[in-house]
Amino acid sequence: MKCTDMDKSRPNHLALSCISALVVSLVPATQAQETVRTIEQAPENLFETERDNAMAKFLEAGPISVRPHLYADTYYDDNITLASSARLDDWVWRIMPGALFGVGEFRGDKGTYVSLDYTLGGNIYTDHNEFNAVDHHVIASGGWKLSKLTLGLSQSYTIENGKQIEAGGFVEQESFVTLLTSKYDLSEKTSVELNGRQSIIHSEEKRIGEPNPELVSINEWVTEAWGNYKVTEKVTAGVGATLGFRDTQSHETPIPDFVDSPSQVFEQILARGLYHMSEKVDLMGSVGLQFSQFQGGDDKGPDFVFNLAGSWHPLENTYATLEAFRHDVPSYIYNGRNYTVTGFRASVKQLLLEKYTASLATGYEYSDYTETADANVIDRTDDYYWIRPGFDYTINERWMVGIFYQFRTKSSSDPNFDYHNNQAGLYSNYRF
Repeated sequence: MKCTDMDKSRPNHLALSCISALVVSLVPATQAQETVRTIEQAPENLFETERDNAMAKFLEAGPISVRPHLYADTYYDDNITLASSARLDDWVWRIMPGALFGVGEFRGDKGTYVSLDYTLGGNIYTDHNEFNAVDHHVIASGGWKLSKLTLGLSQSYTIENGKQIEAGGFVEQESFVTLLTSKYDLSEKTSVELNGRQSIIHSEEKRIGEPNPELVSINEWVTEAWGNYKVTEKVTAGVGATLGFRDTQSHETPIPDFVDSPSQVFEQILARGLYHMSEKVDLMGSVGLQFSQFQGGDDKGPDFVFNLAGSWHPLENTYATLEAFRHDVPSYIYNGRNYTVTGFRASVKQLLLEKYTASLATGYEYSDYTETADANVIDRTDDYYWIRPGFDYTINERWMVGIFYQFRTKSSSDPNFDYHNNQAGLYSNYRF
């Protein structure tokens, strides 16, 4: 999978940089946390990524390549906190300047390199300035490539403010993610990998007129091993095993004292594959079983987990993508409870008359929480759906502007978490 720093349909900062592709390929069937979502992300199309990679331009300062970028949008939001009642609406302004710095072979398939990508985000709410915030997205990464051995290391730090779907609220989330990758080629067709990831996540819900409750903090460590075999020029397959540990800490409100929360150990047995079906179709994914053990003796599994994706480029100016997934996620709002989320995301994009682009992205998720013996706790399930049409105009090869509308809704067995949300506005993206 290749990385890109261009995307004409949404903000192009840290979460959409190389770290995203690394997380998908590293541990495809686990998810350390649910990120905040100001605007939903469309699934990535590999063919569009390759096209944008080829178009990317950089400033050269000796051995250092630099690519500044700037994203800005303004939109009306009729439910800025995803509340089920007492909804707050506002006009929101966001601006996100940043730059990517790279030395060595940090583009394309990558070789020996060092890179740094930083984006600063400012969020201004016209009426409810209690939600004004500054975001930071930074990732430092490097790689070392020898004749048979490839090593990689990346460290990201993010402070982001936005909506968290599970909590149904406005959340500030701070995260540290460390990725270690290694691959050794045993032959032209066979390779082995040993990878690791550490994720440290802390979140706080923002509320007006009352204390801001801290959500469950999640620290996760994951190690995985893979064996890969290139079956044909179009098919690569692999089998692997994953071992993970989660340390969760919950907080009482309004006193933010730590409360013991069950730690978790999980294992996965996975198979994955990449199928370059044709010049117009690419398929990839992983499937397997997960076993989980919770502090206190509770066991869960085997659970079926998967992450499947397909990219389709039927015509020169048409791109379509479909992703389906099922994975186990620790809860941010319930002490010691996880939920299994099953869903899909899809998008289609059509270029018109060289300078115009019409797009449509949508997604659905079904969340099923682990049962509890506490009769006072609801055995919760959620249905979440979103759709976002958009239309943009390319002013030149560096600058584009567009309009969008987004609708999202959640129906929960706990009516306190029901909500719907409409957003509509303008955006602009400038890349050197």
